[in-house]
Amino acid sequence: MSVSELRGRILSGLEATLWIAGGALVAIAIWMVGDALWFQHRAERELARAWQHPSHVVQVVPARRSIPVDTPLAELTIPRLGLHEVVAEGSSDAVLQHAVGHLRESARPGEEGNVALAGHRDTFFRDLKEVRPGDRIELESGGGVATYRVEWTAVVEPWQVSVVDDAGYPALTLVTCYPFHYVGHAPRRFVVRARRIDELARKLGGAG
Repeated sequence: MSVSELRGRILSGLEATLWIAGGALVAIAIWMVGDALWFQHRAERELARAWQHPSHVVQVVPARRSIPVDTPLAELTIPRLGLHEVVAEGSSDAVLQHAVGHLRESARPGEEGNVALAGHRDTFFRDLKEVRPGDRIELESGGGVATYRVEWTAVVEPWQVSVVDDAGYPALTLVTCYPFHYVGHAPRRFVVRARRIDELARKLGGAG
């Protein structure tokens, strides 16, 4: 076999390998997107059924006790950004592949305290880069719809976990990786802090 023939076979084999690898990557991407869409659709229906039947709500947002990871808890909406996503219990990679995740150490949707949610910057939270102070955020759970107003945003280091601690008032904290367009594992975190205003409005006699 001549050198040119050997080179041709090697190149042909390499081309075939690249096509197979590329096809596999596309298939994985399609599966991941499909899995996320299916989870969101199924979770929205599950939550809607639970909220229509109060006796069943306890299965979605029970009293303070352990909730199975991946259980649908709430729906998060930021009207100005057109963001509307299901929130599930837990913040593991498996959960964040198909939902916004609830950080288990924080208050749960529908509870008082600081409700902390995490999401991937290139999927469910990709529009957070456009958020700004004053934006309205709605978090619907078995306890009804809690309305929040964005107070501030910040870029922090991964070890600065105090942002999910109790804020001293009913709050919602959204966390995603930063920079948004970083290739690979982003080194920092983008944080959105919002204060609950529907409770404040009731205390002020409907103002706000």
